[in-house]
Amino acid sequence: MWGLSGSMRLALRSEFSKRLESLVGSTMDLPSLDVYCLIDYEVKIEDGSWGLYKKKVPNVDIDP
Repeated sequence: MWGLSGSMRLALRSEFSKRLESLVGSTMDLPSLDVYCLIDYEVKIEDGSWGLYKKKVPNVDIDP
């Protein structure tokens, strides 16, 4: 997903995600898109499930 929409502004990413969902949502098992956009997910190669990128990247606090 990031290869197609990573350089888009946030509003366009959301619109892209919604359009893609409307095109393939009835033919694919998509993750819940209530909180996150489709581009916030990756397909895990091991089992074909959806995973959030956010859970893959550690949260780092930086001192100001």
